[in-house]
This record gives sequence, structure tokens and C-alpha cells, in this order.
Amino acid sequence: MHRVLFIALLSLFNSTMALGQETRSARTTEGESPCALHPVNGRICVSEEILYRFLVKRVAPKLPDAANGNSEMVLHLIVGKYGGKPARIAVISEHSAVARSVVRAVKQWIFKPYIYNGEYVEMESDIHIRFPDPNN
Repeated sequence: MHRVLFIALLSLFNSTMALGQETRSARTTEGESPCALHPVNGRICVSEEILYRFLVKRVAPKLPDAANGNSEMVLHLIVGKYGGKPARIAVISEHSAVARSVVRAVKQWIFKPYIYNGEYVEMESDIHIRFPDPNN
């Protein structure tokens, strides 16, 4: 009986600990706390899908003539608490021909604020920007 109760408590404890664990973003900078599922220092990690649900204004990047179609870029994005504009943009995977154009466009995006327990928090996520092949 005690063994069953102990195993049940242990599994409950492990699942609770797993919920509280931090998830690490593909890009973390030294001295900053890693991305977390609950607000830490006023910042919360969200999935790319959730981040796009908060997107109010999207400016499409222009594909330069030197770039080939069917490419993809990955950016690490931190959206500020107020104003809805990206506070930081870091290029994770880059296609040098399109990197400048993509960052320029993403800087103009506007997001709805994320409110957690009545307080505004920053959002952090990795986003994929795909360029379709213009010949198709």
C-alpha cells in the first residue's frame, strides 16, 4: 500500500516538475535567462503558432533579385511589453541574400499585448519565414 502511494506521489511530483521546467530556445544569449513557459522577469515563451495569433500587422518581406525562391529563414524574436513592436530580432539561420530584407520587414510587425495575471509581459519565440519559388 505504501509503495503504491509512494509511486503515485513520485509520478505526480515528476509531472509537476516537468511543467515547471524551462524550455530553451534555439538562441539564448549569455547573461539572459532562457525562455520559460511561465513569465520569468516579465517574459514568456510562446510557440510560433501562438505568436502569429497575436500578430496584428504583418509586412511581407521582399525577395531580392539575387535570392532564389523556396528558401526559409529562422528568426528569434522578442516582442516588447508595450507598443507591440519587436524589441529584439536575431537571425538564427540565414540566407544572406534575404536576411536584411526579412529583418527590415519584421521590425515593422505589430503584435497585440500578452497579458498574464493582469500584467503585460514580453513574448519570445522562434519564427520561420518561407519564401515560395516565384517560378511556380
